[in-house]
Amino acid sequence: MARNDLFNGRELQADLSTNLKTVMDALNAWDPDNFLALPDADLITELVDLGAVECPELHSDQWYLEEKPIEVERVMDDWVRGRIRRRVTQYTVRVPFSGHPAPFSMKASRYFDPPIAGRVDESARELVVVWEGTRPDPAEIKRWFEERLDRIKESLGFARADINAHNGNLLNQIPQWVAQRRARLLADRQVHANIGIPIRRRPDAAAHTVPVRRRRLMSHQPALGPRSTTPYEPEPTLEEASYEMALAVLRNARNAFERSPSLTEKLGEELIRDLLLILLNAQFEGKAGGEVFNCRGKTDILIREDDANVFIAECKIFGPKDGPSRITATIDQLLGYLTWRDTKAALLLFIRDRDVTTVIAKAVAAFESHPNFKRRGKTSTEERHDFILHTNGDPSREMIVAFLPFLVGSGQ
Repeated sequence: MARNDLFNGRELQADLSTNLKTVMDALNAWDPDNFLALPDADLITELVDLGAVECPELHSDQWYLEEKPIEVERVMDDWVRGRIRRRVTQYTVRVPFSGHPAPFSMKASRYFDPPIAGRVDESARELVVVWEGTRPDPAEIKRWFEERLDRIKESLGFARADINAHNGNLLNQIPQWVAQRRARLLADRQVHANIGIPIRRRPDAAAHTVPVRRRRLMSHQPALGPRSTTPYEPEPTLEEASYEMALAVLRNARNAFERSPSLTEKLGEELIRDLLLILLNAQFEGKAGGEVFNCRGKTDILIREDDANVFIAECKIFGPKDGPSRITATIDQLLGYLTWRDTKAALLLFIRDRDVTTVIAKAVAAFESHPNFKRRGKTSTEERHDFILHTNGDPSREMIVAFLPFLVGSGQ
């Protein structure tokens, strides 16, 4: 039987430091255009996954004794006869574990001396500990195995403390490193643009703004762009403040509708949408003095800049007989409309069902089970839930979708 001591190999801290260096090297070697094209959350996730270390879990409640003891011959020192050969009996206990086995053979910052005798059976995902002697006593053998298992658990706890500290450091440091590299890349490109020597650019490379009057509904140049092999270029998007102002108008309209259900209970989607358009355009105005909020097709409220939609609100009535598939279909509609990364959107669900809480739960579940769902957004209340989705075919292109439920009466 091959035997190794547990928790007695190379230094665990040395491996953790190597992992940290691997993350830094990957961050600095990342292609600048692709780096700028990815959302921060995706960059952070990839780098954390690269550098994080998994501590194995020991399933001591599943330990077991091998079916039969075995006899082996050992050379021993006898104080009278010198070195002699003697047959001894071995009893073997196996303890299942899950996760990566490497920490079982590494020395943590705290460790036992002498080390614990045992070995890792990687193929079976088990630790193997063996007792051997010439006068086996059942109670003594069990007590010996229990003591060894306690020491193994304690040693694994030492390793886990080192690993948790390393993983926690990654979670704290990587967002800062990503932000620093992004700022450095953007600063370098700004200097490049300000040198004064003509730069050959694509004719469509300039970032656009959405000029408006009254409350200014502005766009900005985001720090991110599509993940591709082409040079990074900013894209037109609706700035956060204007997005929140538009949602505030919609929420205020929703509250007014709910206080006066007779106003909307007989109206269909298009008429409710038209009321919302009137309220939105009372607050925002487009660059030509016309309505910046328009309708396309039957139910969309949108802002367009050139050939891009920078804001879409999809309206949908949800009745007592409707199910989550109706919401999923509406999400698919939004995905079909939105082709620019980080575009802002909203789903306005006009609920004709008194059990509003159940309908909202169905809608939230439909978002989270959608194949394009990435994560929850920053807001999650009874009045609004935000979701981050990716566009079809490109996980790096993200959109924010605010789900706003409206109670609009029974419609009967």
